[in-house]
Amino acid sequence: MRLRLRLLRGAFYSGLVLTMAACQPAPDVAQDAASTTGAAPASLPAPGTGSAPPAFKVAALPVSRAPLGPFPYLDLPAGYVRQDELQGGFDRVPFWTGDRVEWVDGTVYSTMIHSDGAHPFSPLALSRHVQARVESLGGQRIFSGTLPAEASGAIGNSKAAVTYVGGLGDIYNAPAQTFVIHRADRDIWVHLGESGDAAGLLVVETRPVQVTGGGRPLDALKRELGKG
Repeated sequence: MRLRLRLLRGAFYSGLVLTMAACQPAPDVAQDAASTTGAAPASLPAPGTGSAPPAFKVAALPVSRAPLGPFPYLDLPAGYVRQDELQGGFDRVPFWTGDRVEWVDGTVYSTMIHSDGAHPFSPLALSRHVQARVESLGGQRIFSGTLPAEASGAIGNSKAAVTYVGGLGDIYNAPAQTFVIHRADRDIWVHLGESGDAAGLLVVETRPVQVTGGGRPLDALKRELGKG
């Protein structure tokens, strides 16, 4: 009898253990795999899907209607002087827009700017003066920083870099800025480039070439010949 009771108790406890085991929730396979292999990395955007910044367009700038005064429109702060000025020629000059080298045809002004010797040269003071002056004329700055090597190399290999070396400054190593005054009938481009204890200033105003040659009017020719 006792042996029978022991067998019954053993069977009962065995069944109870199996029942409790069956009631336990199944392990989370995904969680277990993550704990052994590490969490999966967050998904990254596919290459080439990021949007590139839009290309610079002069026509997108606000139109300036401010009075300009005489060309080249920019004065200097007190304590600064110009050197090696070139003014009035019509030429093709490169400007860095921040996304490309823009070749601008127009009337050119180029100079190197120094301190008058009464106080040290300050690139920051000169930069703020030029920017304030451009903004007062309705323009704005479109680039500030060091030119990429490809851009400075392309500009440096041009004829304009030789002609207007003073106005360009050290475009290879020093910071530079580009400004544009967008008018209804023309655009005025301004480059300010640092160069040690000096700076280069380059201004180009886009205008169509005025044709001054050609034949004389017929009436004037007749009068000269005595047939008028």
